[in-house]
Amino acid sequence: MREANFLFGVIFKLLFMSPLSNQFVLIILFSLINLTSTAADIYVSTKGNDYNIGTKEKPLATLHSALRKARELRRLKDPTIQNGIKIYVENGVYQISEPIVLRPEDSGTKESRTEIINLSNQEVIFSGGLTLKGWKKVNANLLGLPKKAIGNVWSVDLPSPGGQTLLFRQLWVNDKKAVRAKDKNGDLMSRILSWDAKNQTCKIPLDQNLNVAQMAGMEMIIHQWWAIANLRIKSAKVIEKAIELTFMQPESRIQSEHPWP
Repeated sequence: MREANFLFGVIFKLLFMSPLSNQFVLIILFSLINLTSTAADIYVSTKGNDYNIGTKEKPLATLHSALRKARELRRLKDPTIQNGIKIYVENGVYQISEPIVLRPEDSGTKESRTEIINLSNQEVIFSGGLTLKGWKKVNANLLGLPKKAIGNVWSVDLPSPGGQTLLFRQLWVNDKKAVRAKDKNGDLMSRILSWDAKNQTCKIPLDQNLNVAQMAGMEMIIHQWWAIANLRIKSAKVIEKAIELTFMQPESRIQSEHPWP
């Protein structure tokens, strides 16, 4: 409001001091009012930097930073947001390492909305995926691998961000979703022998085609009448004629709290 009062003060002085016609002064008045009521614009680009101010010439690098800037403008009740906030995202692929979270307050108000717009209607992709390079054909015989598949298997070393095993649930090859390797196809599934809810462990039948030493990091899918559970395997060990599994959190706790299986 201080900025608006200052502009009106300048215009009133022009009315008294300027020999210009009233019509010309009114044009100046409306032009200045329009300048103060435009929406706040924030720009994001793959060539940007999150230390920039977010203008078209100096864009930000991530949508996360743009949303934080928009929230800060609203918190400070900045006069530039009177007609809303527009976040313009340039075309390109944006690699993200954390979810994009939109809070209820990010919508703004009826008079001052927050809009996320792809610049010039170009394609914008936010991806949490990683590009895997260095694929090699496996010529050795793998445990449980069908004979017709020998020589048609490719492998790659997975990156270890932060020294931890990369866990993923989707693999895309040439823009097509690939079917992940699994020990059973179709309706052929093993039954759970027992579930220890207190210790959060599970026993499944011992299968000669399963390499217990390499089961950590795999995923077990439980099909039930009313739900499907995906549990990442933390450890596996053989106990008599069964394999005892432990799982990663939080799915281990969630599944063990159920009255089933």
